Amino acid sequence: MNTTAWRAIMDGGIGPGLSRIDRVISLSGAQPFEAMLAGQLPYPQVAKTLDFLLISARDGAAVFQGTPAGARLNPRATPQSAL
Repeated sequence: MNTTAWRAIMDGGIGPGLSRIDRVISLSGAQPFEAMLAGQLPYPQVAKTLDFLLISARDGAAVFQGTPAGARLNPRATPQSAL
């Protein structure tokens, strides 16, 4: 699936924002990430700011995909190490 399709899935749910504590307190492991992917919980606003997406999640692993561009490149035109 391409980035546009993943973005449509994420934005088709609740979108970016903050989760209420009563919605996440009982979740463990990959469950919060799975809920974000299903559009049941908001995903972090920083995902839009830094242009990255949660692609998949399971216990012990989460896969993110990002698109480094202009403002997120260092003077050598490479992505910052924190991305």
